[in-house]
Amino acid sequence: MTQDDSHLDRTWLLYGGSATRPHQRGSALQQVMDAPVLSWSGPCRLHTWQGTITSAPCAASSSQDRVTPLLPGVRGPLGSPEGPHHGAPPLTIEIEEAMPSVESVYLRSPRRVQTLLANAASLKEWRRRYGHGFDALLADYESRDRWTREELDAFSDAQRTLALARAARTEHYQEVFRRLGAHWTDFVHREAFSQLPVTTKQELRENPESFRPRGQLPTDRVIGSSGTTGVPLKLLKDAESTQAHWAVWWRYRRWHGLDLDTPYALFGGRRIMHTDQGSPYWLHNRVGRETRYSTHHISRVTAPEYVGQLNAERTTWIHGLSSSIANLARFIVEDDLRVTAPVRVVSLGAEGLLPWQADVIEQAFGPRPIHHYGLTEGAANASICPDGSLHVDEDFGYVELVGSPDEPQRIVGTPFTNEATALLRYDTGDLARALTSTCSCGRATWLLDGIDGRSDETIELPDGRLVGPRWAFREKLNVREAQIVQHRDLGLTVRVTPGPAWGEHDELDVVSALRTYVGEDIPIKVQPVESVPKTASGKLRLVVREG
Repeated sequence: MTQDDSHLDRTWLLYGGSATRPHQRGSALQQVMDAPVLSWSGPCRLHTWQGTITSAPCAASSSQDRVTPLLPGVRGPLGSPEGPHHGAPPLTIEIEEAMPSVESVYLRSPRRVQTLLANAASLKEWRRRYGHGFDALLADYESRDRWTREELDAFSDAQRTLALARAARTEHYQEVFRRLGAHWTDFVHREAFSQLPVTTKQELRENPESFRPRGQLPTDRVIGSSGTTGVPLKLLKDAESTQAHWAVWWRYRRWHGLDLDTPYALFGGRRIMHTDQGSPYWLHNRVGRETRYSTHHISRVTAPEYVGQLNAERTTWIHGLSSSIANLARFIVEDDLRVTAPVRVVSLGAEGLLPWQADVIEQAFGPRPIHHYGLTEGAANASICPDGSLHVDEDFGYVELVGSPDEPQRIVGTPFTNEATALLRYDTGDLARALTSTCSCGRATWLLDGIDGRSDETIELPDGRLVGPRWAFREKLNVREAQIVQHRDLGLTVRVTPGPAWGEHDELDVVSALRTYVGEDIPIKVQPVESVPKTASGKLRLVVREG
């Protein structure tokens, strides 16, 4: 039996043709022995005498002493004479009862309780990110900030070798090397390393344990990420890799005059209040020195309250999702709301940044927004410097661009940290273009010409080619938000939140900008909407495919 019984309500034991009445097993189970009749249907777990576990929908009734797992090929209730387990040792069926999630409990709590819970969670996260060892890691990253090209290459080569050795202890890469008839040391040099097969998200998603070079430690943590696809991915990270991730991000932030004690306004994707709750639309996280604003309540009606709070707190730093901050910014600009807060920095993450978003954010708050590129897996990272160039953080991971240089290439990365999960040449699913120029800031790291979106944010052409439409929106278009829906017949519907004085000519501009990338063979329809749909985590997907 599983030891985590918090989600279980009842247990049935099946012997041949009958089932016992529900009984209590542990304090987490409710006492239902006195219930005269129990009727129930829903998910359950099947525990055979051999210890195997299967999830299945079930139906149960204590009046019939019977539980029915609804499994393919089962003609009748397990334990009944016509069922496959007649005469077999006992089969235990644990009936799961839906329990409210932590988030739903939080969202239904009073405002004061929400603030207390948020601060408690933040304290735990603060210690995880910035506890013992963080200062030394940050100092290490900053010491490499002005390294020469030769120093960076030597460090990268050494770290890539360590990543290979770590991967050689995993089930997944042992099989890769076996198939190639090679030893991991055969791939130490860059040219040979580039011949290794790319690791996909699907491989990691389907069997994350096969990427673990050692057993799980108490200090390890499973990190969940769905990205913009909505498909869950679970990654085991060790304590140092989590701190390293934040150290490289704080190096970038410190380039722009920010520090750990700088108060800021956070516009993140996670819900901080229930949809039905009213003003105020923020809560104070004293631990992180942040005011968390609800991105799910921003509207033309509520925008003055958001601006009023930013002004009252004399906010100097705003951070969060580009789509949410741009959404607030457009109401500020269109309704001529006055921002008196001395905003110095607007930093963006977790989403791509489109030109019209950057323009309206700058118009509303003053500074041009800055951004960095990173992902949960820690396979690649890039940071924008004060001179406006996007630098690959070469001391954080080994980054390659794969594909034709004539179009956006896939970002493939090998992390230098994380002893709990090993990844080699991991396909991030993101696209970018490389620059051959150097930056006026003097840093020797190579540059990206922005992030062009995800490889799954592409449009399929009639000849089978896939093109990324993100560059189409570098045009000066009169739109606040946009999302492209590709239908099964390959036709496109472009959902746009119109800009001021929207007219037919603006619609033609959108179509013309897209035609540059998709050609003339695909029908394009523009659909004005009040707001473009977001993912559950509040992110804006540029391309959505039907079916």
